[in-house]
Amino acid sequence: MARPTNRLTDTWLRKAKIGNGIYADGASLYLRVQGASRSWLFIYTDANRKRREMGLGAYPAVSLKDARSKAEAARQLRAEGRDPIEAKRIATGGDAEAATFEKVARDWINLMVPTWTGAEVATRYQGYLRNWTFTINALPVGEIDKHAVASTLRPIWGKPTGDMVRSFIERVLGYAMVRELRPEGLNPARLRGNIDSLLKAPKHVTTHHAAIGWRDVPALMLELAGEPSVASSALRLAILTASRQREIRELRWREVQADRLVIDAKRYKTRQEHTVPISAPAKAILDAMPRGDDEALVFEGTNSHSFGSLLKEGTPHGIARSSFAVWAVENGFSTDDVDRCLGHIVGSEVTRSYVRSDFFEAKARLLSAWGEFIDGC
Repeated sequence: MARPTNRLTDTWLRKAKIGNGIYADGASLYLRVQGASRSWLFIYTDANRKRREMGLGAYPAVSLKDARSKAEAARQLRAEGRDPIEAKRIATGGDAEAATFEKVARDWINLMVPTWTGAEVATRYQGYLRNWTFTINALPVGEIDKHAVASTLRPIWGKPTGDMVRSFIERVLGYAMVRELRPEGLNPARLRGNIDSLLKAPKHVTTHHAAIGWRDVPALMLELAGEPSVASSALRLAILTASRQREIRELRWREVQADRLVIDAKRYKTRQEHTVPISAPAKAILDAMPRGDDEALVFEGTNSHSFGSLLKEGTPHGIARSSFAVWAVENGFSTDDVDRCLGHIVGSEVTRSYVRSDFFEAKARLLSAWGEFIDGC
């Protein structure tokens, strides 16, 4: 067996800047540099004369000495007629099937579920695996390249879902790198300077949630009030508070206080606690709901479909937020106060470090005027 030539040194590795590329240490051990990422590879040709890359870990977590030791072990396996990558899969408790894209994707989804604001995120990602013919589903994650990714994306590229699926694939393959199921380096699902050269550029068309004219909102609210259902009450509260429908559908009684809703940070889009002043008509809706314990849902049994089925035009999101925003600006309220009611982050990070307020009173005045406009008409 050939001895390593040990071309790389610790002094060179500690340099602040090393250009992108693959650097040989000798005897099949390489260092791949991609931006700030540096990772060790064992590169060899298998029995089918196919070039293979086995990840040995990232530098400096894996030192030069450790990388050489791992490369030596891989060379020993090859001398015994064994494939190092297959041996690694078996050693980590899996066979070729265990490291397929589909299996790794489901592992990643299960890992990430606690960090997402709603179950629909996991449902959407699981749907990608079921609803499209993922040509990469059965491929080992360590063997997926940009051509395989492009092949999977091509039938849906240019549709709104196309880039969402691409982002999903990119995240799963990034997770596979962390798990050392594929070499670290350029993610084959990255768009710019990568698979964008293999896919026809889609026409970017911005779509917005359908809204209705703000002058039509009072009539809609009157119509909804005549529909005695939990979903109708929830939708009316969403409109009166300019809230996203999920924030209201998943509202729990512990989040309802005397004069405000306090939406938990973990389920709010900005990952910050959001306070929503309760106007008089909003309070009337809440007072009419049977009070449960703190963890009980205020509007039990509602879902996005039950909201949408109540509307002949527009969407819950468009009416509750877009119609409100247009009304507020056209009636002289500041865009900053509108954004605060909508839960948007206002101002630069520096400004927010000095202006430490949720502007509750300003939001209360605006939402109260919105409620009076709706009730008064």
